[in-house]
Amino acid sequence: MSANGIDNTPHTDFPGAAADARLQIHDACVRYARGCDRCDREMILSAFHSGATVDYTVFKGSPDEFADWVLPMLQQHYKSTSHLNMNHYVEFHDDGTRAAGELYVFAIMRFERDGERYDLEGMGRYFDEYALRDGQWRLTSRRTITDWERTVHVAPETSDLVKAVGILGTRDNTDPSYQHFDRLRRPEGKPGAAIPPPR
Repeated sequence: MSANGIDNTPHTDFPGAAADARLQIHDACVRYARGCDRCDREMILSAFHSGATVDYTVFKGSPDEFADWVLPMLQQHYKSTSHLNMNHYVEFHDDGTRAAGELYVFAIMRFERDGERYDLEGMGRYFDEYALRDGQWRLTSRRTITDWERTVHVAPETSDLVKAVGILGTRDNTDPSYQHFDRLRRPEGKPGAAIPPPR
């Protein structure tokens, strides 16, 4: 019990349940961010339970409808995006199967205009609701607000660091991260398709 009278521990009968609940919630939020940045529809949907809702003010609907709305917009208007999850405050409901969270997110979205590169940077927050169903914690509601944003001009030169690394990320399943995880999802030395995240 915290000083303000709020119990932030899931009500369960076994040790480690609180840590497991928080880890599952964290993983769901990470899958959402990765899905947006890699334009991976299945990854985004894996963060939500069936019947969930998403509210971006300009968009309100189901996770499927959100993916239909956000992915074309990201692909058409931005060269790359990075969504960075930050402070994450979670309160659990008395029944131990529901929780609410406030998650800070810093987003960098690169676009081009008249041959120049710019980064749209912004700090926002997700007001989330989570639920435990069939042993899994996932989102049941996400509402987004923006605290501030700014546009930054990007110098045209490619940095020495990028030149040295020589590999740039992509926004689909050709990104090197998919090959990275695929190596651990199949028997050693054998080819195979990557296993999708849990639905």
